Amino acid sequence: MAVQHPLELANGCCDDDGHPLRTGKTQTWFCGLLQYLSLYGTGVACVITTSTSMRYFLAEFSLEAQFSIVFLRLCIEKNRNLTWRICKFLTGEISDSPQSLESPFFWQPELGSITGVSAATTVNKLWLAFEALGDIAFAYPYSIILLEIQFAHGLCIFMFCLQIYSQPVFAFIESWFSRKFASSGFVNNFHTFKLPLFPPLHINLFRLCFRTAYVASTTAIAMVFPYFNQVLGVLGALNFWPLAIYFPVEMYFVQKKIGAWTRKWIVLRTFSFFCLLVTIVGLIGSIEGIISAKLG
Repeated sequence: MAVQHPLELANGCCDDDGHPLRTGKTQTWFCGLLQYLSLYGTGVACVITTSTSMRYFLAEFSLEAQFSIVFLRLCIEKNRNLTWRICKFLTGEISDSPQSLESPFFWQPELGSITGVSAATTVNKLWLAFEALGDIAFAYPYSIILLEIQFAHGLCIFMFCLQIYSQPVFAFIESWFSRKFASSGFVNNFHTFKLPLFPPLHINLFRLCFRTAYVASTTAIAMVFPYFNQVLGVLGALNFWPLAIYFPVEMYFVQKKIGAWTRKWIVLRTFSFFCLLVTIVGLIGSIEGIISAKLG
């Protein structure tokens, strides 16, 4: 991939390989807007996942505390059947108590079938299917994120992911403001602070304010809508067709000079239209899921 000149990046006159914009400046800016919105939405999803992981950690610590209290109580009672009672506690009381079922160690997932999990009505079943399409659409261009969500140790990993997916947004916004307000000291000046036993600390007031507001906004949205699957469905529906299907197909048409109403043009247009329907259905189902979860 060719390295793009900074002026070309600023003016948006070329694609990343140095070729003049194949799809026009308007579509290029729209594509970039969707990309940064998807990064912002992914930050919201990371905050939701981090809070969920913290809740599981608290549940784990609560379970350990309960076990310690019961164990000490049994020791104080000096019961002859102490060993049997401990084994009974570990194998029976924990697994049978409703509180223990909330712990991640004893949580059993709801098993589905070829028709999926059960729903109260056919309409609810249809909404869940639409929401699932949105989740699948999210996994299509961002499968690595879902693998991290499924397999990684939650708390530290997702705070790290929040930093990873926020840095491109920080770099774009800060560089744009730096060019737009080149004479502003608030935007461009750095202030140095020296603390004992620490190296000098360089702080830019604009970066400090903007990044704080950015993280606060993602946290606020995650608190208002703490519904992981539904949020992923909305993100997937918004990004699947434009970023993964429409813009690549349009660039392919221009790059390869594919004529209208040719066989390849018809096949790709039909595929793009089908994916657009998936996006619309997934978006509607995910929004309905958020509304139902919020009102319910």
